[in-house]
Amino acid sequence: MNTMTVMTSQPLAGEAISDWQAEAIAVYRQGEHETVAALGADLRRRLLALTGHLLAPNAIYVDGATQTAQAKVDGMLFRLQRQELMLIKDCAWCGQGQYASPSIANRADLGYALSVWEPHCPDCQPEDPAEW
Repeated sequence: MNTMTVMTSQPLAGEAISDWQAEAIAVYRQGEHETVAALGADLRRRLLALTGHLLAPNAIYVDGATQTAQAKVDGMLFRLQRQELMLIKDCAWCGQGQYASPSIANRADLGYALSVWEPHCPDCQPEDPAEW
């Protein structure tokens, strides 16, 4: 009977890692840093084009793990996720839940999200007005 033993060489806590492992980790971390910087810059650029506000880079929160960037402009929360810019609003009825608008690509989309779009929690749907 032929058997083969597969050995893994993962360093244990406190063990030194080899050069190729350290290099791979450095490349990963550099890519992660570049992704975070790019997300922040993209949101900053889009908000400047839509609102005329130039945000400081430290005014933008970026979460590399979820690939999202968020910032507030005049009290309005914007989120960039999966290349889509959205406005985040609380439920118009109870104010508790938070909801993302449809994707905002231009000033007309932004105007819709600011004026017409009113998100509601599933249990907070306003009732139809009584018919006369």
